[in-house]
Amino acid sequence: PQIRFVNTHAPDQTARSVYNVLRHTVYEVPRQKCLLGPETSHARQAVSGTATRLSRRLGYSYSRRRARVGRMEPQQNWAITILEDGFGRVREGVEHALLGLTPEQLTRRPSPASNSVGWLVWHLARVTDDHFAAVAHVLGGGEAPRRREREVPPGQVWPEWQPRLGTPYPEGSTGYGHTSDQVAAFPQIDPALLNGYHAAVHDRALGILGGLGPDDFGTVVDLRWDPPVVVAVRIMSILNDATQHVGQAAYVRGLLTATR
Repeated sequence: PQIRFVNTHAPDQTARSVYNVLRHTVYEVPRQKCLLGPETSHARQAVSGTATRLSRRLGYSYSRRRARVGRMEPQQNWAITILEDGFGRVREGVEHALLGLTPEQLTRRPSPASNSVGWLVWHLARVTDDHFAAVAHVLGGGEAPRRREREVPPGQVWPEWQPRLGTPYPEGSTGYGHTSDQVAAFPQIDPALLNGYHAAVHDRALGILGGLGPDDFGTVVDLRWDPPVVVAVRIMSILNDATQHVGQAAYVRGLLTATR
């Protein structure tokens, strides 16, 4: 099928670059890998479905036949739209990873040195909670951290949820640098509680994303690194971390629930 995207209102060169990357990822690569070989209906549906979903989220309409298939609103912020989509996929992945697990399965580890589904989801939620709170704190007028000592940013949803989850870790812990014993100490809780915490974190993150302006992405939020970390880099780091860990949680879930 001829899948074509037309960018009729790219507000600047950055938006054009994002558009070109998306077009290559969504159309050219699947076409080369799937449609130049035996053209199965499954391959057609996979490419068409992906293109349709992304094009709708980015404000496009979709067509196989017309060269001019729609336009993007000039005021739409591409960066925020793409980030919202990325974190939305993490949210869906968390729900799937936890679905139907028992408290015992939540803490079961495939090997003594492995992470459990529960710890992985908790860790990715804590990093998202902590780092987005830090971004909001600096954009709200707070100082960017300078010292190497661990600083706990205000505005997290964790203080409300920590008593419910009953984790034995220090205040402000995100799981970074945890030992095997600390991973093993994650409590056997109802997976719905952990899912609820991540849902609250996700809603908070979307609220912060939605409030970002074009100039905010270049604001320095962390002076402990060289070069200093700006908002755009920090948010991409959060998304990268969450994506890796939700994939790990899905893999461990598969090990736990596979039929033998």
